[in-house]
Formats: sequence, structure tokens, C-alpha cells
Amino acid sequence: MDEAHLQAMIDALPATIEAKRLVEPGAVPTTIHQGDFTLVQGSRRVQLHGAIVLHWSPKPEVRFEGSPISGQPSLDFREAQLRTTAHGFRGRAMVLGTRPSNTGSPLYTGICPRAILGQRRTAESVQFQLVNFPKYVGRSIRFGPTGRASGVAGRLSFRAHGWRVDLDQDPSCSQRLKDVLARGGYATTHVGLIRHTSGREIRFSQAEDFLCCLYFFYAFLSGHWSGPILSAGFGKTSQLWERMGSWMLTANAKPRSWFPETSPLSVEPLLGAFRDLWLDQLWGQALRMTIHWYVHANAEASVTENAIVAAFIPLELMSWLVVVEHGGHMSSTRFRSLSTAGRLEELLRHSGIPLSVTKELSPRLHKSALARREGNGPCSLTAVRNALVHPRRQKRLLLSRLSPIVLYELKELALSYIELSLLRALNYTGPYLRRAHEGWKGDHLRRVPWA
Repeated sequence: MDEAHLQAMIDALPATIEAKRLVEPGAVPTTIHQGDFTLVQGSRRVQLHGAIVLHWSPKPEVRFEGSPISGQPSLDFREAQLRTTAHGFRGRAMVLGTRPSNTGSPLYTGICPRAILGQRRTAESVQFQLVNFPKYVGRSIRFGPTGRASGVAGRLSFRAHGWRVDLDQDPSCSQRLKDVLARGGYATTHVGLIRHTSGREIRFSQAEDFLCCLYFFYAFLSGHWSGPILSAGFGKTSQLWERMGSWMLTANAKPRSWFPETSPLSVEPLLGAFRDLWLDQLWGQALRMTIHWYVHANAEASVTENAIVAAFIPLELMSWLVVVEHGGHMSSTRFRSLSTAGRLEELLRHSGIPLSVTKELSPRLHKSALARREGNGPCSLTAVRNALVHPRRQKRLLLSRLSPIVLYELKELALSYIELSLLRALNYTGPYLRRAHEGWKGDHLRRVPWA
């Protein structure tokens, strides 16, 4: 195949989605508005002169500061509505304090947790960004101008309930992740585009709900908070609105997760099942809580004991849902009579997850006195969790005899139980990345045990 033919094949690939605004590691603050703006508290409208700025350090946050124009009433330190005439910026704000200014008037400062730039009109598509999201091998797309473009395996396409979400990986994703680990902060690694498969327009309220769903979905894939952020709605020819705010994101760290980075196409149908649970009357709020505590436990990499305790919150929640409330496998009276370990065993049995501690995945735990005495994974894990939260003398003695590597393997076992239980609830049958595996890296990937 000659070079011209190869270039023609690359030029025929779908073009990558270009980010409206890239977030760099250690990103400098971005000025959203400079000039006059208004804060409204009940019947009081106070005009101020100052700036509204998006800060990235130590965490993403929209902050404002401004001095009242002469003759204006004072503000209370509480919630307010922030508005600008220019750019159509509107949002909920919190007035946090004052400090002296050069003009002699007090300089009011505060934050804006959620705001909209522009008009809340229906859009044809919505673009967003993910930060610090893991690198994967996806579908082929074209990066660069026609005739000089390069092909990269960087697209995942998700479909759910009439929605289509294309997620494109930045060609420099690997280097950006390395820079984040070295310098700290956040970097745009992926750009997404949301559309209706039917071509229908997207109402602003629909976009907000779906973006919230994606926020938890991508957290479950990556094991940490990565967005969407900086989402913007587009019409045929121009941008209509942009969502700004104070996002909860995971900086610096690169937590592990089940996400099969070298074989990710199997996860594309997962969004449909996730959306089903998201909209389910029983699962909806529980799904949010489960992923919140999963991410929290997964982020506690330096404090293994904290991660083990935190992991039991989603495990006990899912045990109740799968065994009693949603699954209907056992009465609530019978379930309540079980020990914590017994409830966890029931969750794993009904999810098709092995209870045994295997030498392959937890070699130190497998041959430990703890595992020999307790007999299986749920009992070993519960014994340590109980020793941590009820530290009587005998339980403290148990903890003192555990090596750090055994505690680490217990933490990985707890996180694996959360991931596999959720994947089972989503009817996933593809490969997943196993935790605490010490063999050949290519052997990390295995099919889920119930497939």
C-alpha cells in the first residue's frame, strides 16, 4: 500500500471532536466576566464592579469579587443570584465575606457553584470535556487537517434511550496524564459530543439531567471524578450556552478501576443499562450513592483502613437492594437476622461472584491466618472492618498481626466486590481489569465470572 493510498484511508475516517477550551495541567484562572454585575438577595439588587473568574487550584471553582457602586445597599453573607447584562451570565452564588479595597468600599467575595453563560435554548448537540480520564484503545478517528491527518484509535460511542455519545481521546492523552501526575491538577484528556439519534433538538433540562448521569457513569468507568465539565450547547452555526460551576473532580491521582483500557469497545452498550438503573425508582438514588462511596474508597489509596471502611457503605446498600428490595430473594426479616458477613455473602451469591479468596488474586491474604480462620472473602473482610470500627482489645490484636500487604489485598477485594456487583446489576458480560493481580499484565483482563 503506497503512502497516498494510506493517507486517503486516514482522511476517510471520522474527524475527531475539537475541544472548545482545553484545560492544561496547573491551568491558570480564566476570566469569565470583567466589569459590572448584579447580586440579588430577595428584594435587594446590588450592583458591583469587579470580576467573575474560573479558578482551577486547589479545586475547580467559579469565584467573584466586586465593590458596590456608590449608594448601593449592603449584602448579607448568604445565598444570592448573580447576573450580568453582558454574556447572559446567570447563576446561584454564595456571598462568603468582604475585604478592604483601594476605593474604600468593601470588596465582596464569594463562589458560584452553578451558572449558565448564554441562553437556555434547545440545542442540536452538546459538547463536554473529561479531565484525567484513562487512556484506552478505541475506534479509529482522524486527527488533523485533510491531507496531513493522522489516524488514532481514540473513539468510544455510547447509545442509550435515543441518545448517542461519542467520546474522543486527545492524541496527547498519555503525555497529559504524565504531566498531571508530575505537576498536579487537571488536564483535558477526552472530548465528548451528545446528540439525539433521531436528530431531535435537545432541551436544556434534558441536557442537564443526561450530563449528570454521564458524570456518575464516567466515574464508575474510571474510578474517579472526571467530569463532564465545560459543557456547551450548540445550534446549527453557533454556541448557545455553556455550563460553568464548581465541579467535584479528582486531581493528580490515577486510581485503578475495572475499566478494560486495552479492550474498551465491550463497554459501549453499558450506558443503556446504566441509564435504565438511573431512571429506576428503586435504583436511581442508590446508584448515585454507590458510585459516590466507591470513588471515595478508591481514592483512599494512601489510607487502606479508610478505604475498607468506606467500601462497606455501597456493599451494604447493594446487598439490601439485590437480595431484598429489588431482587426479592429474601424477606426483610430474614435479611436483618443475618450478620454483616452473611449479607455480603448473599449479595455475592446472587450476583454470581465467587466467595473464596484465591491464591491467584490475593496470594498473601490466601495464606494468611485470617483467611484460614474466617474461611472466605466476605468473612475475612468483615472481620477486619469490624476490628477497625469497634476496636476492642482483641480486635486491635487482630489488626496488629496483619501485614500491610494483606490489608492492601483486602482493600482491593472490597473494591472488586463493589465493581463486580454493579457490573452484574448492569448485566455486563465483557472483560474487566482484575485488581491485585501480580502476574503478566496482559492477564489482568478476564471475563466477568457470571458470563
